[in-house]
Amino acid sequence: MTVQPPESNPAKRKRLLTILALIFLLVGVVWGVRWFLHSRGHETTDDAYVAGNLVRVTPRIDGSVVAVLADDTDFVKQGQIVVKLDDTDARWPSPRPKRISAKSCAASARPSKPIPSSLPTWP
Repeated sequence: MTVQPPESNPAKRKRLLTILALIFLLVGVVWGVRWFLHSRGHETTDDAYVAGNLVRVTPRIDGSVVAVLADDTDFVKQGQIVVKLDDTDARWPSPRPKRISAKSCAASARPSKPIPSSLPTWP
């Protein structure tokens, strides 16, 4: 049994390599055009930050959040309700008076006896 080398046809081989190179080139061109068209409208960065008007929202009273009435990046006007809090605690009667006037606070803060200017020294 003798082994014969395969018949080589340089023209056929050259034609096959040319077709493969053209397919590879065509795929590269299609990918490059698609990448170019996509990257025109999309910006990428590794160190992005927001340089806008950021406002910290803090409550005036404590409470659990029941509903959030604004989504992220929504425009909010001054005075607009953004969050609803649970009002269960607010409906309970309070043991302390609702309003305390400034005069009554100042009167209770004043000492009944004058404070001596010189304090006694301990022996």
